[in-house]
Amino acid sequence: SSDLLTRNLQFVMRDRFEWRWIENGQHEFEASQYTTRIRFRPELDWFVSKSGFFRGFYVSEEVIYDFDRDRVTDSRLIPFGMIFQPADRVEMRLYYLWRHALGSEHWDNYYVAGVSLTVNF
Repeated sequence: SSDLLTRNLQFVMRDRFEWRWIENGQHEFEASQYTTRIRFRPELDWFVSKSGFFRGFYVSEEVIYDFDRDRVTDSRLIPFGMIFQPADRVEMRLYYLWRHALGSEHWDNYYVAGVSLTVNF
C-alpha cells in the first residue's frame, strides 16, 4: 500500500508471504523441504521534483521473518537511495544497501551499491 504523507513525501509498505521449496543441499543427507517466511518492507520516498531526470531520495528496510526458524533471519537496510526517471514509464533507483543475514552459525554483513530499474507497460 502507498500513502502520500505530504505533497512530496510518500510512505510505501510492502509485504509478502512465501512458501518455498528448498532443494537438496550439497550432501546426500540434506533433504529437500518446504519453508515459510514473511517479508516486510517499509519505504519512505521524498520527491524533490515532479519532472526531469532526478526525482528524489528514499530510505527503506526489508525484514524477513522465517517461521521455520522462528526468528528474523535477514535485514536489508537502504539508508540512502536516489530516484531517477530516465524516460516515460521508466524509473531507476541507485542505492547503498547494508544486508545483515543470519548464516548457519552467525550473522554476516554485506555492503552493496545497487541499481534497480522498473519499466511500466
